[in-house]
Parts: sequence; structure tokens; C-alpha cells
Amino acid sequence: MDAKFTVEFDTAATPEQVVGALTDFTGNRPNVWKGLTRSDYQVHSIGPTSADVTEGTVKFWARESYDWSQPGRVTWTCRESKFLNPGTTMQVVATPNGSGSHVTYDFHRNFRGFRGATLYPFIKLTGKGYFRKYFKSTFDRVAQTGA
Repeated sequence: MDAKFTVEFDTAATPEQVVGALTDFTGNRPNVWKGLTRSDYQVHSIGPTSADVTEGTVKFWARESYDWSQPGRVTWTCRESKFLNPGTTMQVVATPNGSGSHVTYDFHRNFRGFRGATLYPFIKLTGKGYFRKYFKSTFDRVAQTGA
């Protein structure tokens, strides 16, 4: 059950704020990313341009490897999950656009198991709109509040 799509949007957040929001692996992360459950958030390791993190919700969690070694780009790859096949990715690229950014979000996930089969139709039908709204509202909030 493979799902791939790309969404693009503009945000008031600068590229640095976009990357900062995606790579803030402090205890504040579940406050910034409203879709994360605090009890399912765990940082396993973090380096200067990479992190190994488990995050999500009780039923839909994934252990992800984050990489932000390229300026303006954050890629995360599934390492372990009960609903995703390892190796599938998501990526955000933020480029300057006036005082904010133009964001390109690439979604590529391969779903598996009962939980994956439950989530897959939702993603296929509404994923583009859902993730555009989720990321844009998060980045715009970060631009306004700094968190």
C-alpha cells in the first residue's frame, strides 16, 4: 500500500524557522507538533545534523531517522513501525520567499499490517489537503510565536 504525493505552499516562517521546527527534539516538540503524543515521544540519539526519534500516537507511532545535513532540507526515514514499512521517507524543503518560505513537502510511505490498512485510505483520499494544512499552520504559528 504505497502512498506518494507532493504538496507546496508558502509560509511566513523563514527557512531557518521551518528547519528549526522540524529539528527541535526538545521536550517542546509535542507542543509545536500538535499531532504528536507526549507519551509516545522519545529521543534515542541526536547529533549535529541527525536524530533517531520515536514519535506519533499510541496506535500510529514510528521510529524515524532525521537528517538535516543539507541547508533548507529535512528528510526523515522510517526505521521501525507497526503500520509502515521501514525505509519510506518524508521530506521538507524550504526556500526563501520574500520574508518567509516556499515549502515543498514530499510524502512517500508504504503502509503495512492492520493499522496501515486502516490509515492508508485516509491518506490516499485526504492526505494532500490534511498535510498542507497541518504543516502550513504549524510553520505559520512558529513564525508568529517562535514556538
